[in-house]
Amino acid sequence: MQNRLLRTEIIFSFLWLFLLAATGFAQESLEAGFKARFLPPAVDFGQALESSIDPETYVLGPGDMLQVDLWGEMPASFQTIVTPEGTLLLPTVGKIEVGGLTLSKVKEVVKKKVLRQYRNVDVTTTLIKLRNVRISVTGAVYRPGVYVATSTDRVSEVIERAGGFTGVEEAKWRALSSDLGLQSSVAMTEASKRRIRILHSDGSISYADILKYMLTGDLTYNPVVRDGDVIYVPVREDNINLCGIFGAVRAPGYFEYAPGDRLTDLIALAHGLTMDADSLMAEIVRFGPDQVSTFTVPVDLSLVFSPESQIHDIPLMPDDRVYIRFKPHFHEKHQVTIVGEVRFPGTYAIEEDQTCLSEIIEMAGGVTSEASLAEAEMFRVAREEVVDPEFERLKGMEISDMSDSEYEYFKIKSLERPGKVSINLSGLLEHRDETYEVLLRDGDDIRIPKLSKVVKVTGHVNNPGLIPYDPEWDYHYYIEKAGGFTSKARIGKVRIIKRASGERLKPQKGRPLEAGDTVWVPEKPDRDYWGFFKETLAFVGNLATVYLVIQQATK
Repeated sequence: MQNRLLRTEIIFSFLWLFLLAATGFAQESLEAGFKARFLPPAVDFGQALESSIDPETYVLGPGDMLQVDLWGEMPASFQTIVTPEGTLLLPTVGKIEVGGLTLSKVKEVVKKKVLRQYRNVDVTTTLIKLRNVRISVTGAVYRPGVYVATSTDRVSEVIERAGGFTGVEEAKWRALSSDLGLQSSVAMTEASKRRIRILHSDGSISYADILKYMLTGDLTYNPVVRDGDVIYVPVREDNINLCGIFGAVRAPGYFEYAPGDRLTDLIALAHGLTMDADSLMAEIVRFGPDQVSTFTVPVDLSLVFSPESQIHDIPLMPDDRVYIRFKPHFHEKHQVTIVGEVRFPGTYAIEEDQTCLSEIIEMAGGVTSEASLAEAEMFRVAREEVVDPEFERLKGMEISDMSDSEYEYFKIKSLERPGKVSINLSGLLEHRDETYEVLLRDGDDIRIPKLSKVVKVTGHVNNPGLIPYDPEWDYHYYIEKAGGFTSKARIGKVRIIKRASGERLKPQKGRPLEAGDTVWVPEKPDRDYWGFFKETLAFVGNLATVYLVIQQATK
């Protein structure tokens, strides 16, 4: 008994340890996922530059490392760092003020100072290491704070180190941070990517437009940070601070409005005009002073994109909507397809309502010797939808409720194939009758089948199937070839189904069939002769009873 209890305790102990380990693993996974989103990544501040540094624009500051080389009879090399006071200290030369100067100007100043101490030497000054700067990021970012950047980093890179712009996932991440006991100042709002304010240490203010930079690639909207910059990311206001652009642009939709936006700015955010944009006319729909009514501002886009575009590039207002028209019939591609018994089947370009049926057959190399002109068909995909009210009415009725004429009309209409165009290639090609000419339209589908060499016999015959075609014989010949009628065949209702039209015709003795026709032999209907006899007997009995009643009443 004691051994059993001991084993049970050991098993429970192992299970408890396993649960603790699994819980710790899950906690670590959640924490790792959280930190990957909210904690600033480890950044390698090596010389990862987007391009060569321009000496004319790069301003030196504390922390930049320079190398000064003297070339002459006794060459020398010195490495020095710009001090926090903005000076360089060179042995035997002394202190050189370089703070706030461009790299190009520093090279001149250093050369003049060195040449006062040394003669017959050449002096070169090289920037060999960039300084790190401290940048404050505030507002609608995941982790506001102070971050280290290099003197060539741009605003978007520093914002990314602060966790990036707040967006639609804040609630999930805030709940996760609370569960993990991590500190995070996640804002429950969506950040503006366009109205980013940068306060510089000298008191001046500039702005960044990261959305416009990402959509256009223009680096002027994503400036390089300076020492001591404070970047403020405001909250996006979606109630009215949006402008919409629709129609002939590559990415239509609503975009955040920024002060100073003009029409060309909104077009750039939408990735520009499409090739089929109407460059003559556009419209801006704007709210009136009462903020309820609207009015339209016409715009001539040809003037907006002219050399004097600044004059005609209309400033936008919040909640403006821009509509740019498409050019009608721009690069429309009209073509038809012809398949079957032509020498070169395929797709061919046409001039809509100008190219004729005979022309396209000629383009396809003409028909082959085995083409069945009588069975050729043409279908119009882009057909006019002509509604037949009578057919629509009959479709909603039960067949038993239709009159004979209605049922006949319903059968004929049901056999029609939508989009089929009436053509007569025999008359057009063999007899050169231009009255059978047809003007083609985009999407027309022409099918010229191979000449049929059989007649199909189906229904209640002893051996239904395909019978070799003989142009001299009528339907009796083919029924005999198919083994004759079965005992259930309804001989009086045999019909000939024409392949070209699908029409059902009553056969005529001695009239030859055409290749591809079908001989249809239906089944006799089942009749209850005993039931019919009983009903007739009952009816006669009822008549006799009525007669007797009337005879007695008249006596």
